[in-house]
Amino acid sequence: MSRRRTARRRAATPKAAGRDTERSSRLGRATGTLAKAGGAATAVAAIATAVFLFFPRLQPKAHECSGTKTAKVVDPESTGARFREYLDAIQANLQGHSAHELALRGFIVSYQVETTGFSGKRLPLTYTLVDARTRTVVRGDAHQLALVVPQRACTDVMGQPIWVRPPTDGPYYLELSVSDDQGLVRDTKKSGIFSLASSARVSQR
Repeated sequence: MSRRRTARRRAATPKAAGRDTERSSRLGRATGTLAKAGGAATAVAAIATAVFLFFPRLQPKAHECSGTKTAKVVDPESTGARFREYLDAIQANLQGHSAHELALRGFIVSYQVETTGFSGKRLPLTYTLVDARTRTVVRGDAHQLALVVPQRACTDVMGQPIWVRPPTDGPYYLELSVSDDQGLVRDTKKSGIFSLASSARVSQR
């Protein structure tokens, strides 16, 4: 009996070894397939990166703003100042300006423009000097700035000081209008009334 059992065990051993070899072969093929798949995925990713690099318009937009679009001028205020103070406020170089120019009295008009839905767009800001008595625009005193909304900014707040040098004592005010990228006026605001005469009295105190 013991010899028969031993013979059976010996007879079964080659079959088991064959099954183990087959399993190893399958595992090797599966590992090779995964490696090839990983290499293919890496190649596809590299190709996609190259396509988006040379053709950025084809890249999917991961950041989208809502359909709401607004632009408004907020809190325009005027402050009497010398031209030198205006240059300091915008961190501009004083070189190239005479002492007379730097001492000129005028006004710094500060404001903010709040926008929604204009990511990456250029929005024109028009400002005009208006005679407060007659409510007429001072001839030749209409200017325009280009406000650039940063990319991927659904909402943004921006603004830069404006230097105003009235032709006479006044009184005057500044009217500011912001338009969208299609030229449609979105909002208009007026600054407070200012005059060189009152500014001179304040500066002498």
